[in-house]
Amino acid sequence: TEEEATRPAGVESVDEVDSAIPAARRIARHLATHSPNGQGAVAVSGAVDFVTDGTHGYRLPGGSALMTKITGAGCSLGGVVGTYLAVADPLTAAMAASLHFNRAGEIAEAAAHGPGSFQTEFLDALWNVTAEQIAESAILQ
Repeated sequence: TEEEATRPAGVESVDEVDSAIPAARRIARHLATHSPNGQGAVAVSGAVDFVTDGTHGYRLPGGSALMTKITGAGCSLGGVVGTYLAVADPLTAAMAASLHFNRAGEIAEAAAHGPGSFQTEFLDALWNVTAEQIAESAILQ
């Protein structure tokens, strides 16, 4: 239908994360094949995030539904992945960044009164979340 043809893509996508898993695995394998160090990873954001290196896949629950109500969350996640990538392999970087984002989203939601205050609280939480809070995150396979 015309409605399906005009559905948003990217971080505004309405598709479930599960529908992207086969493509994410293929892209991660492609990245690894063409990477100088043989490594690659893909992260798919949603109600439960999915991160894969093409072989292993991990589901990362958490975050906040308010993350979909602010501008720039997906772009910011890319920046956080890049920061972790400077010191870790692609799979670890993608997982750590996603977990960092999820914890910050949960902390921000607890303090926010709506999308406007959430955005401010989220930025503060990204800065203040601790390594211990990230390490306590649930990781499902």
